Amino acid sequence: MKLKLEDWTSIASLGLSVMFVALLLSFYNFLIGPQGEGPERVVDPGSLMLQIIFISAAPCVVLAGFVFGMAKTYGAWIGGTMLLAGAS
Repeated sequence: MKLKLEDWTSIASLGLSVMFVALLLSFYNFLIGPQGEGPERVVDPGSLMLQIIFISAAPCVVLAGFVFGMAKTYGAWIGGTMLLAGAS
């Protein structure tokens, strides 16, 4: 079985969505801080959230749209499965 462009792109989209969730969880743990008292330094959460979105979430959505457009004409079960896994 030979993987096509949309299959590899859907795998990349899944990886970016996993990275987005991992970054959100690590940022949340950082904001809680040790013993639940918050971070020991001043942090601007809004700008860091924007950075996380531009690093992982936006490319994930763009790649998922690309895969959807490519696989829409003739269907690709691997790409569709990866998109469903990334969405859940």
